[in-house]
Amino acid sequence: MAANMPSADSGGNGGNVLRDQRRAVLDGWHSPDHGALVQPVDITPFPNELAIRWSDGREDFLPLETLRRFCPCAGCLGEKDIFGTTYKPPEKPYGPHAFQLKRLGPVGGYAVQPVWGDGHGTGLYTWEWLRRVGDAVSAGSSNP
Repeated sequence: MAANMPSADSGGNGGNVLRDQRRAVLDGWHSPDHGALVQPVDITPFPNELAIRWSDGREDFLPLETLRRFCPCAGCLGEKDIFGTTYKPPEKPYGPHAFQLKRLGPVGGYAVQPVWGDGHGTGLYTWEWLRRVGDAVSAGSSNP
């Protein structure tokens, strides 16, 4: 299982790790094993992480805090206009229930939509997005 990730809101090295991971995901960094046909064969939520077994045999253990901080919705990540300018709302502090996964529902055959303990539930986490987050978590796990 993946180790607990430090909060980006806390001081120290943990915030830098999460920022680096987020930057890697947002910059479109990804591993060469991403493929259009790779889909999860099992998604299991645990109290502090989401375990995903992929059709290519890969397994990811994604901390729930990391998933929430990587929420791809327009309210969290921002959105781009036709010129590529990103408009992002100011970051909000996360409350005590923000990293608790209350529900995880399927969206077609391409994504899941979590509902978090603080009521946030507008993010659609596509298979590609989850793979990118998994890549970022794996790359940052050796640098706690």
